[in-house]
Amino acid sequence: MLTQGLQVYGAVPGALIGGMIQGTAGGLAGGLGNVIMEDDWGTFGSGFAQGFATGFILGGISGGKEGYQNAKSVGARPWSGELYQNEATYPAAQKSGIALQPNSERDCYGHALEYADDGHGNRSASYFLGKGNNAPGAYAGDVARKSGIRVNWSREISGAEWDNVGGSLMQGKEILATTSRDGVNHWVNITRVTTADKWRIVGGGWKRVLQSTSVWDPIRGHINSGPTKLSSVLSLF
Repeated sequence: MLTQGLQVYGAVPGALIGGMIQGTAGGLAGGLGNVIMEDDWGTFGSGFAQGFATGFILGGISGGKEGYQNAKSVGARPWSGELYQNEATYPAAQKSGIALQPNSERDCYGHALEYADDGHGNRSASYFLGKGNNAPGAYAGDVARKSGIRVNWSREISGAEWDNVGGSLMQGKEILATTSRDGVNHWVNITRVTTADKWRIVGGGWKRVLQSTSVWDPIRGHINSGPTKLSSVLSLF
């Protein structure tokens, strides 16, 4: 029943759970068969492993096929089971002519602040790096305050709060955020936010999520498919 319930909402849960249940049953049957027929408890483990692997593959195929079809029938994404509604997009005009950071391992905050300051104080990355004492990983919010920039809020953002972030973006605020790059926080400028209600694959119900972003990355420039896992979000000006 658990398998059938999960298959309604997507391919992957149905495939994995179906395979694991069938695999476990096959493994127990194979293992106990060795014990009963051969009086050999040592072969129980190998029989279980073989049955589990076989059941996992067969269950994955059958569960995946049914899950794929069921996901399509309810309008969800067939491969992941994801279902979104009530999407809202908040864009800002993309800026041009901002130099990328020359060293990919440091100084992203200075270049992200230069992008944010374009059209405001028009100060350079070197100015902001100086305010940060040329530290390789200074916090952009602290540097902004030292530079006389108004910081409206600085915090982690999740769920429905992203609609407020998008609203601030539409009001002309500059939004900076950190994303993880090789395990190190990296500053980017958010230029578009799209939020949506997402169906919970397991358990049901809807939750408001950040669906997608566009960003200006000081290393790579404008990216239309930006990250959705962000922290230390700043609202400036």
